[in-house]
Amino acid sequence: MQEHQIEVSLGIKVEPVENVYRANDFKSLNEINRIIRIFEIKNSQNMKHKVFALEMLSSLKALASKN
Repeated sequence: MQEHQIEVSLGIKVEPVENVYRANDFKSLNEINRIIRIFEIKNSQNMKHKVFALEMLSSLKALASKN
């Protein structure tokens, strides 16, 4: 979802001078927090996947070098 689509769907007003989002009600604030948590989980899972892939690659190289 694009940033502009999120702003429109939630009715959030962007304050360009202060570079912040203004959420006028509790529902919008909760939705912003939910989206932030989703991105944090995604980034965390992406990092775990990269670490796992590097471990598997190093194991494969070690196995190949023994043969």
